[in-house]
Amino acid sequence: MGNKKGQMFIIATLFIIVIIVLIRNMVGTLEISEENRFQESRLIEKNLRNAQNEFRELAALAALQQDANQSGMDYMRNLSLQMRSDMDIQIIYIYAVSNNSNNKYSVTMGNYLQDRMNITFNATNSNPGGRIFIIEDKANLTREYTSSVNGTISINVSYTAQNQDTAEKFNITSNTKSNIFLFTDITVRSNEFFVRGKDFYNWSWPV
Repeated sequence: MGNKKGQMFIIATLFIIVIIVLIRNMVGTLEISEENRFQESRLIEKNLRNAQNEFRELAALAALQQDANQSGMDYMRNLSLQMRSDMDIQIIYIYAVSNNSNNKYSVTMGNYLQDRMNITFNATNSNPGGRIFIIEDKANLTREYTSSVNGTISINVSYTAQNQDTAEKFNITSNTKSNIFLFTDITVRSNEFFVRGKDFYNWSWPV
C-alpha cells in the first residue's frame, strides 16, 4: 500500500514538473513574440521618419538647382521608386514650386500608393482654378498655373485610392521670392503592422 502511495506521489510530482516546464516555455515564447513585435513596430516607425526626412532633404536640394521644378520631379520620382523596391511602402507626394519672376507656379503629384489614384485639385486666385486627374501607380503628373495675386494661394486636394477618400488643404506663396512646398503622405508596412504619417515642408529663397 505504501509502495503504491509512493509511486502516485512520484507520478504527481513529475506531472507538476512537466506542467511548470510547459508554462515557463509558453511564457518565454510569448515574451519573445512580444519583443519581436515591439522591435518590428519600432523599425517601421524609423523607416517612416527616414522616408519623410529624405523627401525633405531632396526638396531643399532641388531648390538649389537651376531648375528647381524639374530637379524636384526627378529626385522624388527616383526616391519613390527606390523605396518601393526596398520595402512595403505607399507614397503620395505633392511638390509645388512658385517663381517670383512670372507669377507662375507648378504642381507635381506623385502616386506610389500601389493603386490608381483619382485626384480633384482646386486652387484660389489661379488659372485654371480646378482640375481632375487620374494618375496610375508609379507615375507622376505636373501642371502649371498662373497666380492672379502676389500672396497666398489656398489649395484643396482630394484623392481616392484603395477605396479610401482623403482631403488635404495647404497654402503656397506667390511673392517676390521663389518658394517650394512639399506634402507627403507615407504608409510603411511590415507583416500585420503599419504606420502612416503626413508631413509638410516649405522653403523660400530670393532669386
